[in-house]
Amino acid sequence: MLAGSTVDLSGVLGTLRDRYAEVLFAHRRAATGDPVALRAAGRTHHTQADRIDGAATDLADRTLSDDWTGPAATAYRQWAGTLGRDLAGCSTVLRRQSDVLSGAADALESAASDIDRLRGEFDRQFASLVASAGSVPVDQVGAVLTSARSLGDAYLTAAGTVSTALGRALGALAA
Repeated sequence: MLAGSTVDLSGVLGTLRDRYAEVLFAHRRAATGDPVALRAAGRTHHTQADRIDGAATDLADRTLSDDWTGPAATAYRQWAGTLGRDLAGCSTVLRRQSDVLSGAADALESAASDIDRLRGEFDRQFASLVASAGSVPVDQVGAVLTSARSLGDAYLTAAGTVSTALGRALGALAA
């Protein structure tokens, strides 16, 4: 090659960009899950908790006549009290699970947003690199390719960090 020769690396860098973008998209797909389904399940749990609370209230409101006394009345009142406490416990668990599902949906949406932001930054920076790669001096080809790989790897690392943080957040919700 002659000194001062240049090479058009825009096609090579465009292909490299596409491969990194595919991996970033895979990170997003893995991190996002289905927050809509989680929210729907959380709402269902909350609705069920409301129904259980209603049943417990209904049970408590249906007090027996004060005239009913004796062992059967005592046994019934004890059973109704135990059932009311059990229903309240079920309601509490369902409400907690509703909150967990909502928190998980929030975490998934936040992770998706973070990865989308990274993807936007990646696209802008790589587009700039591709635009400037139309005429690269031969002696700088290696440096340009290394720079492109470093840029892509940095964004993959950042996306991995988002995925790891999401895993920790979901683990904390489940604990």
